[in-house]
This record gives sequence, structure tokens and C-alpha cells, in this order.
Amino acid sequence: MLNFVLTSGVACYLGQNIKTARHTHHALEFIFGIDQPFDLIADETEFRGIYGVVIHPNHPHRFIGGQGQYLFIYLEPELSPVQQINNHYDLPVKKVVRLNRLSAFPDTATVIDFTFFTELLNITITPTSVSKTDPRIISTVEFIKNDLARGQLSADLLAENIHLSTSRFCHLFKEQIGIPVRRYILWCRIQGAAKELIKGSNFTKAAHAAGFSDSAHFSRTFMEMFGVSPSAVLKR
Repeated sequence: MLNFVLTSGVACYLGQNIKTARHTHHALEFIFGIDQPFDLIADETEFRGIYGVVIHPNHPHRFIGGQGQYLFIYLEPELSPVQQINNHYDLPVKKVVRLNRLSAFPDTATVIDFTFFTELLNITITPTSVSKTDPRIISTVEFIKNDLARGQLSADLLAENIHLSTSRFCHLFKEQIGIPVRRYILWCRIQGAAKELIKGSNFTKAAHAAGFSDSAHFSRTFMEMFGVSPSAVLKR
């Protein structure tokens, strides 16, 4: 497995000796350890000495690992299969669910095509299931992802594109996606910058390509969302 993989809607990171600050991001997250357990602190709940966990999107948490390797899987919650995984674990209510220990880390390809979740975790995923997200918000999400280089992706502009008032749009977006639109734009910018870094860009060029004002803004946002610096994960 590669150290870091990011594709459409799915990211995987395999790292060692990891400890994060308290952080919050928009992905549904799986974490697995093989040779050593880890601790997770999620809000006021502590999970000690565990080997697997799944965490609801936008739920604050802190990871404390040992010397072993740990696999982090991040799934875009707007994808229909991910919505089904979310519901399988009743994460809208439980927020964090402890999982059984794996005998080995899954191959990256099986995570990307979701066979890992259906065959090894026994989650039923219906390919024809339709996303419950409002089509207007789906189109807004696509617009944001395709226009990250724009310096200003304002709520006013996005609301105008789907013929809603700004206040109505902001309310609908948060209701459907779970976080304010400005926060979601930052989430997409983080992914955009990460993709540029994987392709070989330096931090400054990657930050600008994703619409950040500078690399410092990118680093601060990454730290806030993942609890570690981008250089610790996206090493070049």
C-alpha cells in the first residue's frame, strides 16, 4: 500500500507513530491498527487499547498511536455508498463505533472500489441507491470542486447559481451537508492542495492552485482538520 492515496471521494493514509491534536473534518473515517492498538478520544468518550474504529463526519476526535502502523481511511460522506456505511453503523446517532481487529491491512484498490467494506466488513451496499442529497446542493458541490482556483467562492455566488437567496442557500447547504458552506469550501481546498502535492508541486504552488492565500493558510487549515501538519503526512 502506498503511504498516501487520494482519489475521487476516498483517501487512504498508512503511517507510524502518530499522535494528533483534537481535530474535526468532513470525512467519514475508519482507523485500523494491526500490530499495536491505539487510543481515541472523541468528545468526552475515551476508547483505550482498540484496533479499529469508525467515526461520523464532523465529529471532534484525537488519535494516539504507538510504534506500530495505522491505516486511516477517509470517505466523502456525500457518496451514496458512504451514506449507506454511515447508516449501517448508525453513526448519525452513535458518532463513534469500535470495530474488530483486522488480520491484515486491506489493499488500496479494495478500499477505493468499496469491496473491502462489503466483503470484509460485511456491509450491504446497494449500487443503485440514490443519494438523498438535494440535487441543487449536489450541483453546488460539483461547482465548488471544479472551481477551487477561484479566489472568492462566496455564498452569494453559489446561491445565485441555483437561484436561491443567500440565507436560504446557507441554511439548505448546512442542513444537507452537515457543515457551513465556508467550512466545506476549505475542506475541498484541502483535498485540492493534497492532489497537487501528490503530483509533485511544492507547498506554495499547491496552496495557490487550491485557492488558499498562501501555504501558511493551507497548513493551518490542514492542522485544524487532521490534527497534524501537512508535511508530516504529505512528505515529498
